[in-house]
Amino acid sequence: MVSLYKLAEQLIQCKKQIRVPSYYGIFKGGDLVFSEVTLDSQYDREDKQPDVIAITPQGERFLIEFTFDYKVQRKKDIDYKNLNCIEINLSSQKFETLDNFIFNSDKDRR
Repeated sequence: MVSLYKLAEQLIQCKKQIRVPSYYGIFKGGDLVFSEVTLDSQYDREDKQPDVIAITPQGERFLIEFTFDYKVQRKKDIDYKNLNCIEINLSSQKFETLDNFIFNSDKDRR
């Protein structure tokens, strides 16, 4: 699991983009391009530290978290209000499929 999510981080950091689904007409799906991608950084929140912090050329910040179906549960709920957060479930991925999944699919994301 750790190797798979570390590879996902590196892919996003190198290519500076991901594919995202639309969200109830509020957010248009497609490729989300970033000008800056930071890994393993501290974010000013006590309830959650994201795997990736990515910033668009327009200055929007996105917190990206990789999950697995068999993950350790958090001790308290995360307050996602007023944050651009993307959860990407890597449970069904393998090393060979990860690149295509991150950049060409919008499945297993919320």
